[in-house]
Amino acid sequence: MIADPLVFRSREELAAMVRGELGRMPRGDLLVAAMATDEGLTEIEAAEALGCSVAQFRRRYAEVLHKLRAALKLSHDNHYCA
Repeated sequence: MIADPLVFRSREELAAMVRGELGRMPRGDLLVAAMATDEGLTEIEAAEALGCSVAQFRRRYAEVLHKLRAALKLSHDNHYCA
């Protein structure tokens, strides 16, 4: 298994990268991420607040995480290859 290069970053540097990428996300994606993490809502509560099914919320959250991971990898690659 190939080690994830983000694992070797300092906590502060990774947090700054995440904040930067979150700042570039569309508002809808940011809202899904916030409801899933910051607001302390259950999946049911978050889905109700967004007016969608739990399955839709889970799918949307998985998509947001995928986008964030891809963006962080791209940021990491560009940071060291520039």
